[in-house]
Amino acid sequence: PSRLITSCSLADIASDSSDTAFNPNTSVGPEDLEAFVNGFVAGASIADVASDSADTARNPNGSVGPEDLEAFVNSFIAGC
Repeated sequence: PSRLITSCSLADIASDSSDTAFNPNTSVGPEDLEAFVNGFVAGASIADVASDSADTARNPNGSVGPEDLEAFVNSFIAGC
């Protein structure tokens, strides 16, 4: 079991203009995965999705790290 509590909105990060009719906001799809991966690789704030309590001293909010990846994946797999 994951040590992170995820929110169903964590994985829905693509902008409205990027979402398609098949993936409206409030659901997750390929656009959300692409937005997260691009943000994670770039170290952008869009990929900083873990809660403050899950972030560590090495990955404080405002930066991205393994906690953010885990939180996103858990939410994405849950489909929300």
